[in-house]
Amino acid sequence: MAFVPTDPPPPTWRLTAWLTTSPAQVPPDVLTILRGRLVVGVAPLIVAALVGAALASLAILRVPTPAMLAWFCADLALTLARLTTMLVMRHTLRNSGQRSGEWLPLTDLYVLSSLLWCAQIGCGVGLCMASADPVLVPFACLVTTGLVGGLAARNPGAPRMTLVQMISVVVPFTAGAISDGQSWFLLLCALAPLYLVAVAAVNRRLHADYVALLCAERALRHQALHCGLTGLPNRTFFNQALTAIPSGRKDEEHAVALLYLDLDGFKLGVWSRDEV
Repeated sequence: MAFVPTDPPPPTWRLTAWLTTSPAQVPPDVLTILRGRLVVGVAPLIVAALVGAALASLAILRVPTPAMLAWFCADLALTLARLTTMLVMRHTLRNSGQRSGEWLPLTDLYVLSSLLWCAQIGCGVGLCMASADPVLVPFACLVTTGLVGGLAARNPGAPRMTLVQMISVVVPFTAGAISDGQSWFLLLCALAPLYLVAVAAVNRRLHADYVALLCAERALRHQALHCGLTGLPNRTFFNQALTAIPSGRKDEEHAVALLYLDLDGFKLGVWSRDEV
């Protein structure tokens, strides 16, 4: 279920914290895993960047206007910012283990760059629809449906953020179709909100199932590592804790102390006051 890295720095901005928080009440460790789903890896970002760059390049060739050129430059800049932020985040977590993010709000910057990237893609497909170019229009429709559907299926960890991303794509797409004035575009304008509602419902359902699965996994992990009678950590937990202790370090920061207490007759519930 977990992947590397699973613990991105917590967001420090109020908006990004709200966007990456589950609508349901979940334990803090489950929320950390949900936020970890934002760091999906470099490959999906590269694929999305190639799709966006291909459409922007085609738009410049078909309709060489300043607006199309500005869109291409914005797509390139935001793609680089998004990839750079993710690579820095992954490198920081993997090599130095820093999770506080005090020196740089990595999660906030990544969320912001993702939102801006989706917004510029939305503006781009809106420009394509407004141009009524016979080649750009079907490509714009394909990119819109593919991106919105991919966001809903790929990111069940943060439904609020996903909904904002999908809206930032669908609304400019619809506005561009309306501004062109062609009557057959009105059908697309009517279908786009329905499609948005449908995929948003799918994303919320995936989120609920994912949260339930994580909570069940959390309960099973607690059951396996704790005594069912007392709720205290058991021998398996103790062995895992010993294994996790760094070996070969003698500095005070990594000093370890072990307290051993033997209670005769503990399982039978019989022991003397002196033994306690």
